[in-house]
Amino acid sequence: MNSLRIWNLFHLDPSIECYSNVGAFGIDGGMSTLIGQSIVTDKLAYMIIGDLAFFMI
Repeated sequence: MNSLRIWNLFHLDPSIECYSNVGAFGIDGGMSTLIGQSIVTDKLAYMIIGDLAFFMI
């Protein structure tokens, strides 16, 4: 199961902005996207990586 699809199953506070790098699955593209985003904003930036399929038990 794709972690990007599972992401929609969680309720998040409307003040939380969420973005996804769908062009690069894995840490390579995701990490560079996070670094670029964190440079241009004053907000905290978090990266969630890994297999979230265990939520579908």
